[in-house]
Amino acid sequence: MTGHKKNYLLIPSVPTPNGRLHLGHIGGPFLSADILARYFRLCGHCAWIISGTDSYESYAAGKAEEEHLSPEVTCHHYHALIAQDLEQMNIQCDEFINPLDKKWNASYQEWHEQIVQQLLDNNATTRLKENMLWDETNQRYLTGYWLQGNCPICYERTASYFCENCGAHFRPEEIIHEGGLEQKEVENIFLQLPRDVDLISKGINQNIQALFQTYQVLQNHRFRLTTQCDWGLADKTDPNHSRTLFSYGFVFAYFLMFGEIAAKIMGINKNAFAVDSDVITISSFGIDNALPFLSSALGISSGCPQYKSFDYYLMNYFYYLDGSKFSTSRQHMIGVDEAINQKGLSSDIIRLYLASIDVRNQTGNFVMDDFIQYYNKIVDWLEQRVIQGIQNLPERVINSCTQSLQHQLFELFTTQEHVLQPTQFLPHIGVQSLNDWMVLNQSIDPCTDDYFWWLKGFSMVIYPYMPELGETIWHALGYEQLPTYADFFVKPTQSLQKQLQLTLKPITQEFEAQAEGICYEQNKS
Repeated sequence: MTGHKKNYLLIPSVPTPNGRLHLGHIGGPFLSADILARYFRLCGHCAWIISGTDSYESYAAGKAEEEHLSPEVTCHHYHALIAQDLEQMNIQCDEFINPLDKKWNASYQEWHEQIVQQLLDNNATTRLKENMLWDETNQRYLTGYWLQGNCPICYERTASYFCENCGAHFRPEEIIHEGGLEQKEVENIFLQLPRDVDLISKGINQNIQALFQTYQVLQNHRFRLTTQCDWGLADKTDPNHSRTLFSYGFVFAYFLMFGEIAAKIMGINKNAFAVDSDVITISSFGIDNALPFLSSALGISSGCPQYKSFDYYLMNYFYYLDGSKFSTSRQHMIGVDEAINQKGLSSDIIRLYLASIDVRNQTGNFVMDDFIQYYNKIVDWLEQRVIQGIQNLPERVINSCTQSLQHQLFELFTTQEHVLQPTQFLPHIGVQSLNDWMVLNQSIDPCTDDYFWWLKGFSMVIYPYMPELGETIWHALGYEQLPTYADFFVKPTQSLQKQLQLTLKPITQEFEAQAEGICYEQNKS
């Protein structure tokens, strides 16, 4: 199952530092990357996760304006809180970069300047005159955070350059607005996108490939590289000093910086994205970032041929909360800090519930009542079948795994292998097969050797989804390192520990009452 040892670099979305993370943020790009990275390590491979915040995104400046602070102060503040939220959910980032930090700022700027110059030198860009809405009162262009109207594709209410409803990306002059606003003609640089790109083999489904192809046709195979926003890296090629670099257009330049950092961590002498690198690179993002991430990666790698694009893409649809989008502005959300620190919930069980929801093929729905019932059932089951069960294990396991149990184990491991691949990432099916393994436990006597082998298999398969539980059980069974398939039939080096250090409490009626107070908004459909 392990085969040739490989190196993987996984890069989840780079969140805007304008607020803390909620469970909708976690369940998509971050949990996907973490589950897959842990599974790769389980199989004997090496996997690293590098991410960071998108500090030069206009919404960070907008948040700073709301709080009457400088963008720098706001970005530093929320970057630290986002890093805490990821840690609380056991999302292991080998580096989580703050581009404004002194350690990284010079490198961040150098990568952007280097890439923009090479794109210009290689004639991989085009200049386009366009009309930008102008706010005379505040003396600024209405771009990004300050741009509001209706999507020109689906006509739903939207803001900035992207429509969260249909995934479209558009130029500011194309947004449908009420009118009466002054427009000014400006010139911006656009990235030329390659044509006839096969995305299906890289893990993108047909619907998203069709969305990308439609976007290319509508925008004449171009993607924005510069904009008119006071907050951002200056475009040093602009003699009028009116343009800044569009962070979404240059997000792959940011990722190339990650590739350089990864090379140092891995101890290799080339960027992880070097065209001759054997590092397998994987991008993980939500549908709202599909067009910018694909466009930036494909366009920049085409214009800078010494680099390859991502080898694979993990794309997820949104999570809804009780039928309506997670929304920070409407307070229709469950924050990570609220769930873990204020309510004392288990990050493991939250992760498992999120992973059980299919967001690969459709919008997922986090139903509060279902979650509470699911959570409490898992707590009860773990108490009865694992925490109490391990106490009845014999001190020494004499018999090897029976043929019948080996066959069922093989089926379990095979299912996980099939659904935890970058070309076919379906963790909800992996959780379903895990549920079958949990049901099997009911027919196994905890006083027998079979229970030892069942528990061992459980700790391995649960580890990517519930890392704290998987690691705790694995160590209790006498193993010092993290779980790996290669060690399944290896004799433990330590004695059996029958007291599992797990603190799991069911969700109380008090939490249920507070959960009912979450702002609720019905879908328009």
